[in-house]
Parts: sequence; structure tokens; C-alpha cells
Amino acid sequence: MSTTTTTVYWTSADSPLGPLLLTATPAGELTSLSVPGQKGGRTVQDGWRRDPGPFRAAEEQLAAYFAGELEEFRLAVRTTGTPFREKVWAALDDVPYGATMTYGEIAARIGAPRARAT
Repeated sequence: MSTTTTTVYWTSADSPLGPLLLTATPAGELTSLSVPGQKGGRTVQDGWRRDPGPFRAAEEQLAAYFAGELEEFRLAVRTTGTPFREKVWAALDDVPYGATMTYGEIAARIGAPRARAT
């Protein structure tokens, strides 16, 4: 039985929050962005390939965002998660720039009013 391993590309980007860890597919699709100390955030693994190339657009857009010049990201993204997480991410994507929403409001939007943040 053979298994296929996909190369994970990564880079670190400076931000006002500290160094961000970004990961991407070989096609350049962003797969994660982790902030320092993030619960459940990713850490660099053996076999990952450090290459800033796939992250140029992300780094430019992050810099513009933190400078207050960008309100909406336009990046190729590949997410993988449980159906519940996919629903949460879609609901978060609908929160307008500058708006806030509680965990309870997000849960109600996805039809899971008893869901709790963990």
C-alpha cells in the first residue's frame, strides 16, 4: 500500500502580533496562518519546506491589512476540517470588516446554538 505525501511549504511573516507562521500547498494555496501562542496553532514539522515564494501575495496583503489599507483578502485558500468547522469558517467569512460577533452568534448562524468554543 502506498501513501502520497504532499509537500507543505511554510514561511514566517512579521506582524504587529509577532511572527506569523503561514503554510501552503505546492500550488500556493494558503492552508494555515498561526499567531504566536495560538491554542492549536501549527508548528513547523520535519519535512516541511521553507520557501517564501508561495507567500508573496499573502505577505503583501497582511502588511496592507495591518497598515489599515486592506479590508478584504484575496488569496487562494485550501481549508480542510470537519463539516462543523467548515460551517464555522464560512460564517466567519461573512462577518464584515470591523464588525464583531460572539461565539454564540456564530453558533446561531450555523444552526448550532448549543455549540461551545474550545
